[in-house]
Amino acid sequence: MEAQAMKSVRSLAAVAAVLYATLAGAQTNKGGIAGTVTDKSGAVVPGATVVITSLATLYLPPERQRAFIAALGELAAHRPVYWVSHEEFATVLGHLLPGRDDLRRGKDEPSFGIVGIVRWENGQPIGTAVAKTAWHGQRMAWLAS
Repeated sequence: MEAQAMKSVRSLAAVAAVLYATLAGAQTNKGGIAGTVTDKSGAVVPGATVVITSLATLYLPPERQRAFIAALGELAAHRPVYWVSHEEFATVLGHLLPGRDDLRRGKDEPSFGIVGIVRWENGQPIGTAVAKTAWHGQRMAWLAS
């Protein structure tokens, strides 16, 4: 990923992390974010939708997890979509980030979350894991790019 694109991804992830910590502390599901999505060159991405979830897919049965990803894909057929997630890797992100077994929880390891960003290009999800977290906003470590 190019340096500008990674900077944009990390900026978006940082905003999501702040929002996550704020919402986790307030225990509310209301909030809003306003901003501008830009592409690798810094140009504005018109009509972009950013979806942010935190542990939402963990509580869904597998068929609902698949339906959620399919719905994002359908939306992405009509506009640019970016999904910023804080989820357990194995629930959904593991399917979208193949080859990242290093993000799976080990047998004796405490559970943790992964902050990921997924965008769709030509109908295909393209994901990046950007941080590993402890639950409830206790700790976050950026992953190497």
